[in-house]
Amino acid sequence: MKLNQEILAKKYAQAFLKVTDNRFSLAVVDVLDQIVDFFDKHRETFFYTKLSCIQDSLKQAMFFQICERFGQGDLLQPLIRLLAQHNRLFIFADVLEQVAILYKDIQGVVDVRIMSSHVISEEEQKIIEKFLERITQKKVRSVVVVDHALIAGIRVQSDTFLLEHSVAQQLRNIQSSFIVSG
Repeated sequence: MKLNQEILAKKYAQAFLKVTDNRFSLAVVDVLDQIVDFFDKHRETFFYTKLSCIQDSLKQAMFFQICERFGQGDLLQPLIRLLAQHNRLFIFADVLEQVAILYKDIQGVVDVRIMSSHVISEEEQKIIEKFLERITQKKVRSVVVVDHALIAGIRVQSDTFLLEHSVAQQLRNIQSSFIVSG
């Protein structure tokens, strides 16, 4: 996403949150993340938003139907209309992404991905979450993924930070030292 597009998306997101804040929850934000994932997988949808031969009402209807499939048509319809009026439907997914980011920030929530070279227990996951809550001062929601490429160790990643302690990281460090010196 271009910087000016990100700034614009953030402004729409802030305005949309102010108008609809009482209708949001973390569950709704999770659905918004699913809609963003859908649009990431179907980027061609945005191609149609720039075609002047397609009526704006059809473009709006297409976006509305997509949001309806996720159960958020009523909530997102005013945003779709506004973006269509301003000829900016092409930033719809970016606005939703910014809405999710802003809402989680307001609620003091951070989503993290815990990647481990092996299966970790629920107790170990809770220990990692408590550690992260202590250093971020936010409520942590985590997803655990086994990543054998780490070889041995752990990697914790969010939108704003990355912590890694693994053999794979040590090997990358050794490799980069050879590249720099070689």
